[in-house]
Amino acid sequence: MLTYEQAITLFTYENGKLLWRIPGPKRNIGKPAGHTDSTGYTRIMIAGKMYLAHRIIWLMHKGEWPKQTLDHIDGNQANNKIENLRDISHSGNMRTAITKKDNKTCSRGISFNPRQTNRPYSLRLQGNYLGSFSTIEEAQKAKEEYVKAHTYS
Repeated sequence: MLTYEQAITLFTYENGKLLWRIPGPKRNIGKPAGHTDSTGYTRIMIAGKMYLAHRIIWLMHKGEWPKQTLDHIDGNQANNKIENLRDISHSGNMRTAITKKDNKTCSRGISFNPRQTNRPYSLRLQGNYLGSFSTIEEAQKAKEEYVKAHTYS
């Protein structure tokens, strides 16, 4: 596992990017480290092990690896600025996740099924099916009530 000392020896942090400090195969001093994968995350190979750049950035700034899931606050996996990263529980990360691009209802947990002509909107939260609704407004209201009842202050 990469240590804090190794990370600060290998990299310089600049505006959300890691730049190489030490030359090596396929590495030039001052050039960005790693590659962007198909999901938008920057991955860096170090001593035969793959690391996510945002986790190394956290290590370099906090002196330790994140204890939970490391979340990009703005939802942009390419924005690895330290102020855009937070250590959060997996369930907390899922609650703040951005709605998928193909979600036609624009609301997480509410789906639309055009074959269900009477009640085409269904609600599913935290793995629980909460019913079908005639309108998106009904589904949204039920979602708000469920969240209110199941949120701890």
